[in-house]
Amino acid sequence: MADCENKKNEPDSKQLIQDSKSVSEAFGLSCPVILAVSSLSAETRRKLIQNKINFMIPQNQLYLPDLLMDLKDPVRQKRKTEFISPAAQLLILYHLQIESLEIFSLKEIAKKIGYTPKTITVVANELKSKGFCEIAGSKEKKLIFPEREKLWSQTEKQMRSPVDRIVYVRQNESPPLSEIELPEIEFYKSGDPALSHYTFIAGDEKPVYAVSLSEFETLQKSGFWKNTDDVEGDICIEIWKYNPKIFNQKKYKNEYIDPLSLYLCFREDENERVRAELNELAQRVLTENDSGT
Repeated sequence: MADCENKKNEPDSKQLIQDSKSVSEAFGLSCPVILAVSSLSAETRRKLIQNKINFMIPQNQLYLPDLLMDLKDPVRQKRKTEFISPAAQLLILYHLQIESLEIFSLKEIAKKIGYTPKTITVVANELKSKGFCEIAGSKEKKLIFPEREKLWSQTEKQMRSPVDRIVYVRQNESPPLSEIELPEIEFYKSGDPALSHYTFIAGDEKPVYAVSLSEFETLQKSGFWKNTDDVEGDICIEIWKYNPKIFNQKKYKNEYIDPLSLYLCFREDENERVRAELNELAQRVLTENDSGT
């Protein structure tokens, strides 16, 4: 990987948080300490915001929680405020990456992606109302989509990162994931490890795993994880709005999340090389000849 760009040049979030607190304590400053950085990944920004650390990214963002300020460059705020539902997002990503859903009834689609027929009916009407599909048939209704690249260009701006929230666990306080005895629960590598798998970007080697909210709650109730941390730990657990397992049952039979969900996770990354690699990845997925769509 001679052509790699290493993301490790970015300041460590834990060190940034500690530096901010140390400067404030050392000088007894009554005014807030503001970290000035040229760029930050979406994950690092999220950690700073969670800890209410003041920071500034020139020509991009000024975050001062003590003054109730979170100013962002309006030119960069291109995302629409109206998003499609997680179920609708999952349905489209499945159609784009796994197999065409046009040959299946709504009831069959529901079974494939793990939702009730009633939910899929609501999703179908949602997508039709936005002009993303047509509904054909009377008794056995089916969906008709535009061609794949057009569908992606229409819907991508109304999709969100699948990550609902992030928690951390420490290896010395948690059993290995391989010891999980619940067969319905599976973890998939996400974050930097998945980025390194699908692209030529070398990232942080810290383990990052994606799991659905229902499966995470099952693990907590079973006592598998007794302690979690919202800021730091040896293992990062992404709790998703939909189940990452859906994409690994048919085509992506590996230990990583699906490519387009990865794209959505890193879409807001400040690193231009990361965004360029992700755009190439999305294009490869959409133009695959053996996709079955």
